[in-house]
Formats: sequence, C-alpha cells, structure tokens
Amino acid sequence: VSWLRSWSIRELSCATGASTSIGHSGALPSTPMSVIVLSPVSGPRSTALQTALRVAFGRIRPAASPEAALAAHTEESRAPVVVDLRGAGPDADRIAGDLRRQLPSARILVLADPGQATPVDVDGVLTSPVYLSQVVGWCRHHASATLDDGALADLATGMSHEIGNP
Repeated sequence: VSWLRSWSIRELSCATGASTSIGHSGALPSTPMSVIVLSPVSGPRSTALQTALRVAFGRIRPAASPEAALAAHTEESRAPVVVDLRGAGPDADRIAGDLRRQLPSARILVLADPGQATPVDVDGVLTSPVYLSQVVGWCRHHASATLDDGALADLATGMSHEIGNP
C-alpha cells in the first residue's frame, strides 16, 4: 500500500483517464457519479481499485459483502457494480452469480484471476492483469448508458423476426 500512497492525485487522474484538473484543487466533479465496489478480499489491489474509481468519479460505495452491495444498490440503482473477485477463492463465481440473480437490471463488471471461474450472466469480465483505466472506462460507459441501450438491439432483432425477417 505504500506505493499507492506515493502516487499523487494527479498521477491517479492520468492513470484513470479522469480530468487532471481535480489533481490540483482536490475538488470533486460537480455531479459525482457513484460506483458500487464489492471487494470480499481487502488488500493493495482493492485499495488501488477503490482509489482510482474515487478519483475518476468522485464517489464510490465500497462493500465488503454481497449484502452490503445490495443495500448500496437499493439507494443508487443506476450505479454500476464492480465485483472484485481477485483472490476470493473457489466460491468466487457464486458471489457474482447470486448478485446477478438479486439485481437483474444492474450493470455488473467482474474482476477475476486467470483461470478463475466467472458467471456468464454478468455484463463484463476483466481478468488479471486488470488495468485501472479499463475499469474506469467500463464504468463510465455503463453509467452513462440508458437502461434500454442493452435491450434495444435485442428488441429490434426480436421485432424483425416477428415480421418475417431472418
């Protein structure tokens, strides 16, 4: 964690793609977006992840358990959910799968170790090595998209089939 403390806000801002203007003043964006971060295993990787997301978006809702993530999502239903399963062990895919069943409309990104089983019904999976800029970009995209964006193509395809198109 000492290496993380040595980074300045400006360096984290550049690494995450956030505006470097927050590096000098320390001010948060005028309308901070929230991201829910479920990290069952605490450590340097989860600390770096949470710090990068906080710098990029202004606010995160950290959760150490699926129950805490569910509670956070009831208050912030549009917030993307990042599930950091790196180092979580063999039952890790169950955590994300259970969360998906309880939050069917949530946008869920899973961070996993190589070879770790991950649920197939999440919106995205990044396997280690995970670059913080990828996580920030994924969250930025999925937080700004409307709820209908993902279903629009499916709906159009379904309607197309209904009227006899292949």
